Amino acid sequence: MASVRARVFLSFLLFVCGSGLAAPAAAEDCQLKQLADVTLTVSKQGNVLVPVQVEGMQLKFALSMDSLASSIVPGIANQLSVPRAMTPRNISIEFGGIRAAENITPQVTIGSATGPAVLVVIPQTFNMDPEADGYLAFDILKNFDVEVNLSKNEMKLFSPAHCPGKVIYWTQSAAVAVMPIVVRNRFGFIFPMELDGQLVEAAPIFSTDIAKLSSLVADQVYGVKGQTSHVFDSLAADGLAISHPHLDIYEDDTNGECRGNIRQNGMKLFNETDRRLGMCFGPPELMLGRSEMAALRMYFAFSERKIYATAANAQ
Repeated sequence: MASVRARVFLSFLLFVCGSGLAAPAAAEDCQLKQLADVTLTVSKQGNVLVPVQVEGMQLKFALSMDSLASSIVPGIANQLSVPRAMTPRNISIEFGGIRAAENITPQVTIGSATGPAVLVVIPQTFNMDPEADGYLAFDILKNFDVEVNLSKNEMKLFSPAHCPGKVIYWTQSAAVAVMPIVVRNRFGFIFPMELDGQLVEAAPIFSTDIAKLSSLVADQVYGVKGQTSHVFDSLAADGLAISHPHLDIYEDDTNGECRGNIRQNGMKLFNETDRRLGMCFGPPELMLGRSEMAALRMYFAFSERKIYATAANAQ
């Protein structure tokens, strides 16, 4: 998973959340309006790549629903006749610990959805996947309904203007799980799952193959300590279950102190003494990987703040 972090401070300006790339307004009815149907590929480094157009240039962006800001590599940004702007000083978007200082607002197109979108320019020194031209993140995707079917390497975008809950069009009889989306103050989102009967906060991480569980949760909730992986009994979401999931365990060094609380930020923003308070979110307790998501067909209805899911082979 790329090391991309974002800190948003109390004086947050509406910056990346002002993307103009959005589904067109329409009268609400129960007919889904499809805006894009794209084929996904996986890079050698394990990123799921989405075809996008930026100022008419055909590119591939790594799918990163857990990231705050969509972004573009500097080499491509240099080729575009789009002026650059400085990222506001009270916003810190980091790539591998390196702050991104600039952004551009080009025309971005995915299928028939098109509009201006703020793209952060990735720092030159960041070790970017050579097959990816940028990241497609939550700030753009939240404007749509997003269906992901990794078992068939498909992603579709729909207009959110439809009757609530009328989104599962591929089956009339299969079990449907419904999970609430919890948006973490523009820091992406999480949703609840049950691991061996205990609730965990999960997020879809398309850059990892196998799901990863926080070492803090593994120790305190499940008594699993000092292991790099573990086989659990069940991973479930509203009745849909994956039996005996094999999860990697990642080192969680937050000590539980980064769960939406306000704390003093240690980054020197303006001078030695001016340190703003920041809202801190750590990584999700459970990073749901491609292997687990490939067992599901998932519909992210961001306007409803719900995820609908069936088994991938549901008909």
